[in-house]
Amino acid sequence: MLEEQKTWHEGVNSSIVLKHESELIRLRAEIKQAEDLIRKVDAEIDLLQAIYDRMNR
Repeated sequence: MLEEQKTWHEGVNSSIVLKHESELIRLRAEIKQAEDLIRKVDAEIDLLQAIYDRMNR
């Protein structure tokens, strides 16, 4: 009986690990998308700041 429980627990633990690994992959992709968007917005802000600076000389 203990061997059966051990095997069952190992299966459950493996399932939990797989779930968390897939969640981590999804979160990393989401973070990368957010970082890419931040870089785009930063570049746009820099461009607008340069235009503003030229207009106010």
